[in-house]
This record gives sequence, C-alpha cells and structure tokens, in this order.
Amino acid sequence: MCRRPEIAALLALLTLLGWTASGFARGARIELVKRLWGIGEVRVQLADRSRTLERFATPHRVQAAEVSPDEALAFVWHQGERPSLRLSIYDLRAQTRLVEFTPGFGGELHFTPRGNLIHTWGCGSNCHSFATYDRRGRIVLSGGASGLEVSPERGSLLVFPSFMGAQEPVTLYDLETGKPAVTWSAPENDSFVIDSIVWRRSGTIEVDLTMLAGHSGRLTLRRLAAGQMRASFTRN
Repeated sequence: MCRRPEIAALLALLTLLGWTASGFARGARIELVKRLWGIGEVRVQLADRSRTLERFATPHRVQAAEVSPDEALAFVWHQGERPSLRLSIYDLRAQTRLVEFTPGFGGELHFTPRGNLIHTWGCGSNCHSFATYDRRGRIVLSGGASGLEVSPERGSLLVFPSFMGAQEPVTLYDLETGKPAVTWSAPENDSFVIDSIVWRRSGTIEVDLTMLAGHSGRLTLRRLAAGQMRASFTRN
C-alpha cells in the first residue's frame, strides 16, 4: 500500500516515540503517586509521557493495580475512607474511567487475555468463589467450588472437588465467554479428589486424581481441531 512521504514520516516518528497509528502506546504501566499516608493519584505511563487517570479526594489504600495484556485497559483496586474495596477500570486509549464498583470481596484480581477480569476469593475451608467481569463491570461468570485453579495465561478456570465428599464434577470455563468448555464426572458418579494439575503449553490439561475406591487415574482435557475441548480418563 502506497503512502504519501509525509504520512510515512509521521508514522515513523510516532513509532519512535512509542505510539502506534491508533494513538496507543506500547509498554503502558500504572504509577501510584503517594499522598500523606496513602495513594493520592493514579497515573499512566505511556512511552515517555505520564498522564493522570484519577485524583482521589482523600488518600487511598491500593490493593492491586494492573494493565491488561493488550495495554488497552487498566484497573485499580482501592479503598478510601469507607471500608469497602472499590474497583476502577480505565480505558487507556481514551484515558478515562469506564466504571467504578464494589466487587464485595477481597482475594485476587487479574486481567484475562482479552480484557475481562477474573476475581477469586476464599469463603471458608474448602470453599472458593469466583467471578468474571467485563470492562464495564458486568458479571460474565460467577460461582463457587471446593477447589479452583486459573490457567497460567488466565484465559481458563478449572473447578474441581478438593475433598473426597465434595460430589462435584471437573469443569473448565472459558473466562472470555463465561461458558463451560467441558465438564467431566467420574464413572458411576464415584467420589474423587484432585492430586495435581498440569497446564501444557499446547492447551492440554492433565489432571491426576484419586477415586474413593482407592485407585487413581489421569483426566486429560484436550482441544480438538474444531476447537472444542474433549475429556478422556485413563485409569492407572
């Protein structure tokens, strides 16, 4: 595709400065500016430029802050004078806050590869809860299980029984759509417990488990050529 020389030169200059043609900087990071006993200002560093996203009226405590993998969004999980944690999600292209809401629980919060947020927290012994929010703070997925694990790239969530009497299936969720990709229950609804989980770079998940009857086996979750996930169990 041909470009006028002056346009090509401008694009080259923007690239040198760390900007793409869409006006979006690479290497974005959040800066938390201290004020008195807490955080007073949230700034975003875009290439060699620092811009203010938020100024708090009073100093805040920040639980976590993160930029999305594509660097289009950022969140700050913060607490002001009131005890509840507030979650603010920012559009880094527009440099505006999209939403602020109260998830209601602590725990861990991270971006998924496509810009949703996965929130996990404990609710007691052998009790875990989870929720996925979109960029507007709307719930895409929520639930609970006795055991759960988020994939290393945070695109999937595996829920499973963490003790023998849990009577739960193994379910793999897609954190972008909020839909289950595959669910597996033991033959004859036998009780089982998970011993280990290995996430392969190929996308295959290997789950070693022990049945109530005493024998063990491996559950393999593998993506087929058509894109669907398939579960297969091999007894040791």
